[in-house]
Amino acid sequence: MERTELRYRADGVEKFWEISLDKEGLRVRWGKVGARGTTRKLANPYGDYLLRKYQWCIEDKLRAGYYPVGEEPVAPRPGRPAASHRLAGPAKPSGVPSPNGVDEPKAGIPTDDGTPGTPATADTETRQASPPLLVSPLPATDLGLNLTPFEACYCLDEAADLPPAPASFDPTAEAERAARITHLTPAEYDYHTGHWLTCTEPLFAALPSSQQVKWWREHLARLRGADSPQPYWVGTDQFLPTWLRATLTINWDKSLRTVAGQLQEYGPDALLVRGLLARRPTTELVAARQTLPTPLPPPLQQVHGMWVFADRSILVAAALEVLEPQEARDLLATVPDQVLGQLNTGDAWVLSLLAPTPAERVAFARRTGARLPDWRGVVPWLVATGAAGFGQLLAWLGQADADVAPMLVAEVGRVAHGPGVVPFFLRALRTRGAAEADRWLAAHLPQLLAAHLPAALARAAVRYLRAVPPAHLAAVAGQAAASLQPLLARELAAAALPEADSPEWWRHAVAARKLPRGGSVPFPVARLAPLVVDGHRLSQTQVTQLLRALAAEDRHPLVAQVAQRVSPGQRDTFALDLLELWLGAGAPTKQAWLLSGAGWLGGDGFVHELSPLIRAWPGANQHQRAVRGLGALARVGSDTALTEIVTIAEKAKFAGIKERAAAALDEIAAARGLRPEELEDRVLSTCGLDERGRRQFSYGVRQFVAHVTPTGKLAVRRLDDGRPAGPVLARLPAARQTDDADAVAAAQAEFQSLRKSVAAVAAAQVTRFERALVSGRRWPAADFERFIAAHPVLRGLLAGLVWAVWEGEELVASVRIDDDGTVVDVADRPVALAGRELSVAHPLDLGEPERAGWARTLSDYELVPPFKQLDRPLLGLASGQEQELRLSGLPTNRIEPTHLAGLFQRGGWQPGSPVCGTVVQLHALPLRGVGLTPVLVHTGFDRVSGMAGSRDQQVLELFVLRGEVNPRELSEGDSAELADYALVPWGRVPPRVVSEVLGLLARVRG
Repeated sequence: MERTELRYRADGVEKFWEISLDKEGLRVRWGKVGARGTTRKLANPYGDYLLRKYQWCIEDKLRAGYYPVGEEPVAPRPGRPAASHRLAGPAKPSGVPSPNGVDEPKAGIPTDDGTPGTPATADTETRQASPPLLVSPLPATDLGLNLTPFEACYCLDEAADLPPAPASFDPTAEAERAARITHLTPAEYDYHTGHWLTCTEPLFAALPSSQQVKWWREHLARLRGADSPQPYWVGTDQFLPTWLRATLTINWDKSLRTVAGQLQEYGPDALLVRGLLARRPTTELVAARQTLPTPLPPPLQQVHGMWVFADRSILVAAALEVLEPQEARDLLATVPDQVLGQLNTGDAWVLSLLAPTPAERVAFARRTGARLPDWRGVVPWLVATGAAGFGQLLAWLGQADADVAPMLVAEVGRVAHGPGVVPFFLRALRTRGAAEADRWLAAHLPQLLAAHLPAALARAAVRYLRAVPPAHLAAVAGQAAASLQPLLARELAAAALPEADSPEWWRHAVAARKLPRGGSVPFPVARLAPLVVDGHRLSQTQVTQLLRALAAEDRHPLVAQVAQRVSPGQRDTFALDLLELWLGAGAPTKQAWLLSGAGWLGGDGFVHELSPLIRAWPGANQHQRAVRGLGALARVGSDTALTEIVTIAEKAKFAGIKERAAAALDEIAAARGLRPEELEDRVLSTCGLDERGRRQFSYGVRQFVAHVTPTGKLAVRRLDDGRPAGPVLARLPAARQTDDADAVAAAQAEFQSLRKSVAAVAAAQVTRFERALVSGRRWPAADFERFIAAHPVLRGLLAGLVWAVWEGEELVASVRIDDDGTVVDVADRPVALAGRELSVAHPLDLGEPERAGWARTLSDYELVPPFKQLDRPLLGLASGQEQELRLSGLPTNRIEPTHLAGLFQRGGWQPGSPVCGTVVQLHALPLRGVGLTPVLVHTGFDRVSGMAGSRDQQVLELFVLRGEVNPRELSEGDSAELADYALVPWGRVPPRVVSEVLGLLARVRG
């Protein structure tokens, strides 16, 4: 037997609260000390629900300010919301809960006199009055699922049982219970108007009797009102989970065969039959199973050329527990790839639940393109796949509309309350369901402390723990998961620093220019990383003044002063927090200045996190957000940030953001008096490597050095007396007991950041220099020596390239970059470059003996070029093609659309404008160095159905336009569209360009 007694004291009144758990159920008694009090009992016959309920109730009361008998009381914070257990759909958002389950007001930006403009987070005194924090006792991998016995039926790996309700039914007692635990909330969802049913405890803990079903149907109809055309448990209601609608609709007294036949139309709730099998006669079970066809037919069939979910026998077989694992695999293997996402039948995704294991269920959903129809599929998927299904659920979240995504996240939060689900909610902060994920995380800090998290998620979790009073956090830091402990130690060390008074430089910066008006930020300011100046931590008032300064259109003097005095690492972390917390609050447009303003303080870490988001946002209909992100990168202004803008301009998938990035580069280049390609040379990040292209890392006694390889990756070796020794490694080695733990953690974090930086730089530069090979761009010798040969990243990345040295139009030498940055010929002799120009050598520039000599030299030094160079195929025009404007002899074969799209992407070809907004029929290759744009017209990719829905492609036309033409200006490439452009005869196109274009055609031919 478990028993806990708590006390609560406020305003001179002392209350008691007792809870006990034994084999008969849960018993709770509460009231004023000395009084008899009120008693309530709860008996649930399934799973470990009562044990979890017992633990949660205690945690709930401790957060509210109750304290164990014999201990001193701790004053509660005001405004704690009532807990609820919702059976269907998310409740209306009710503010952001605090770490201890108490509403935290949104942070406000103070006015000029330092007083808060709108309510801000609690001050130090209030924080110290907060109740203590606990660590969840559940195992780190436990999802903490709180399921009804109906929802437990969704998992084929576990036994299912739907016990019958007691034979006696008391309508009066049921009415009292209904009034206590249920209410309807009017809501709109997917163009439907209805009501969410909200319950404070499960509506049914057992299979209700026919009397109970009839009573609830009438009661729910009365709750909805007389104006409803029909009771909302009838038909295809959008606001109840299907298991509850099935429970209130199906006649459970019918034979097993009849019930199974009716439930098969309820998608995943066909599996509710599993809960009846152990309680029905064997003859009835045998009769139901005999109705199944032998062998089971494939679930999907083609009707008039379209796939349909035509046969549900596999679903009934699983419900009757006669579907063997191998039979399930064979039947599911008949479902074509990506077909489920195209079916009109919304419940075809249920086939995913029938695979034998959670991993196979996830793999089937990915392979077939299964999609959840709405929030009602969340619990079946979660129950059937557990943590293995988080990735797919997050992918569905990424595809969901803005009004649907929060419901999906809230439905997970309705049933999952364990540490094992924390990673899902932390990752959901990057989705449209971010606001619901933020709300769950803020209310489940005990679970955050117990969760096993990778480094990136651990840093995100710490943001929620910063609002906890330091004394309370210190009390549980040693009990937290291992990944959190070093982060918590750093937070506690920063919290122990004294707050900074407003120094003279701060006052002068604030007075130098009026701060923008105060507003609100969509998260508590206490969640932001601390900023330390001269051993003092900035106060909350100072931080909120800094936030106001970040809202300015240009760099405010206060921001400039803080950037000078705060370490780069702290500034970068603060900027990352601004980005992540803004995203976690749903990325409200009104506070988008947080994204822009973060750029004034951000460093390389901020750039690495933001850049992938900028590339992805246009695909989620967030073009303007991506444009703001580009502005933030421009405000960072570092070489790394500008390199990322170059990468986006070159390689982003979406034309709109590519054009905006290119325009930003043009603007920056013009402001510096440079051409865009010259700007790219000058802003290329060194990634923190020294002049020799190396970076050292310390483990304390052991030292390591990293350098960039010609493949664009990092290589690591041990340092022995200052010299590289030992094997070449791809990453830093694991720590030893003799190593300094803090130094190891810092070194590994720095290495991960360096690896990301180098990968981003290498990807962009490989494309850029291959384009230079095609266009024949030349560098003056001074620029080459300063920006290429001396660059610590390019020196290693381009070590395997051969360069052509020109005097006017005469090729005078061919060279490579040695490991010390000098330029040498094929015999390793230095070559003078003064007054000359260099280009990436094309095979056409070199004779056969010279190419062979370089091949031997590069092989001797084990140098590999980052792209094909000397062995590039050499192709030329056929006789009679020199005068053609539109090339003849094009390939007549058909090519798979995904293959052709890959050729375009690898070659840097850009799509034209879609015809009628849907079909892309041409790609072009603007060549800035030669002022030409080859254009290839093909059958057309369908943007709506995607590559899988596009027909096989065929090359229709190939021509070259004079000038560097924006491909977005073209769509079909017909005569009318090209009236304002000049076509160039193929005989006047430089041979290297001809060779590259014909090489593409050769790859099309296969």
